[in-house]
Amino acid sequence: MVASKQKAQPQSSLWEARKWQWLEQANSEIDKIGEKDPMEYPVIDPQTEQPVGSRKIEIIVIEPRGSQVGMPPAPNPPHDSDDSSEDESDQEEQATGWKTYYCPPTIHEAEAALQKIDQAVWTPWPSGGYLYARLDWVTNEHYSAIKACLNQFLMASPKGKRFIEASKDAAQVQGWKETYTQTIRKWTQHSIQTGCLPSNHQGWWNVSILEDEDISGKIKLHLQQIGKLACAQDVVKFLQDPEVRDWLGITKKIKPKGQYFDRHERKDVVTYQQQTYIPFIKALERRQTIYNQDGIPDPTRPMS
Repeated sequence: MVASKQKAQPQSSLWEARKWQWLEQANSEIDKIGEKDPMEYPVIDPQTEQPVGSRKIEIIVIEPRGSQVGMPPAPNPPHDSDDSSEDESDQEEQATGWKTYYCPPTIHEAEAALQKIDQAVWTPWPSGGYLYARLDWVTNEHYSAIKACLNQFLMASPKGKRFIEASKDAAQVQGWKETYTQTIRKWTQHSIQTGCLPSNHQGWWNVSILEDEDISGKIKLHLQQIGKLACAQDVVKFLQDPEVRDWLGITKKIKPKGQYFDRHERKDVVTYQQQTYIPFIKALERRQTIYNQDGIPDPTRPMS
């Protein structure tokens, strides 16, 4: 016990020395602080460890990013044309978890995105009228939801307020649940930031290679060289040619299924079956009990 106290004494004295050194430095800096809104600060004598008086100092708090005292700092500096509320952005960041899409768009960005959707849906003819694009049902629904959200966002009073409320109104117009509001805001912000509108990828993994423009162009050129007597068999022969397959980059892909995907024809598998597995099973047959059709053990089987 005595040895432990002797070892702990230098550490405590070192801590005390550092504490008094810090107090002396703090007392020397008191005079450099302003006197606005002063508060009492005790002054301790390093020798007697007793308070010898008090001084008035001002506590200066420097808030980051230029925010006021007692107010949370802004997540991002607002744009010149962005009048959206800061609380709305913070709520969406906590709800969605997408750090890239929580900030509402500006008025200029919303108007540009709305104009781009209109140009993608219909194209004006030089002579008058419009040519409407043939969009599938899913893509048309996505475009309608984004367009409704941007229209509600721009028609709000004051203009550009309540981006989250605009997405809720868009989901209600489309007949969707409120949980789709996050997805609508994600589509909208993605189209604004990347310039790409959402597309429907359903069924694209089952598209034939003949839909490829390069391959279909080569096939058409080959059929033109054959002439009027061209038929479907010519296309099959053209694609079965090894040079053509290498030239077009067509490779045969074997999809593995199960433990062995080469039909158990591998040499090492066949060797194991014939030399190890089958002899071992035959050696165990004399120790097995064979049952007949009535479920009764047959004493005559297995035969030795």
